[in-house]
Amino acid sequence: MAEETNTAKKPVPIERQSALHALARAKPATSATLTLTEFRPAVIVQMQAWLSSAIDFANALSDVTELPMPDNGMFVDNAHGMLVSLGVGRLMLLSDTDGIADQLKKAIGRSGTLTDLSHGFSIVRLAGAQAANLLAHGIALDFDALPPGGAAQTKMAAFDVLVLRQADDCFDIAIARSYGEAMVDWLVDAGKAWDLTLSAK
Repeated sequence: MAEETNTAKKPVPIERQSALHALARAKPATSATLTLTEFRPAVIVQMQAWLSSAIDFANALSDVTELPMPDNGMFVDNAHGMLVSLGVGRLMLLSDTDGIADQLKKAIGRSGTLTDLSHGFSIVRLAGAQAANLLAHGIALDFDALPPGGAAQTKMAAFDVLVLRQADDCFDIAIARSYGEAMVDWLVDAGKAWDLTLSAK
């Protein structure tokens, strides 16, 4: 009798496709003064700590990411990713580290919750000396009060967005994936005054 073999195929990782077609077709920009690029981390998870076990949650998070808990309205980052504070005990992690979502879920255990939102967001990076001026056309936010490392959940035109200030002249803007194309269209239109250029990574 022939020996049975296991022919079950291993699951193939699902690659997250861009929802931002204009940026997906863009070419690298080498001399533009203001650029818009898609930022596509492999993993986006949102976490909530239970107040009764917040210390255990913070310790578990630090063990996996080697990151401290950011202050409210701020983010911290390292080679494992970017950890953003969205409110008391509520955080978002953006990462390219393979398997980190499963590691976090196991480490957090019953001290909090974790939801995988990797396919739920589109993120763009706006970079250039006029980046804050462009955003000010649609965001009622005092950018002088938002330092590098700062995070703000706000409105940009008609869109709910999360703004992360990477540097004085560089911002990441996250939005629900279904609104990504409309957000890019708005930024392109508003950016005409500063010769905004769409750029590949």
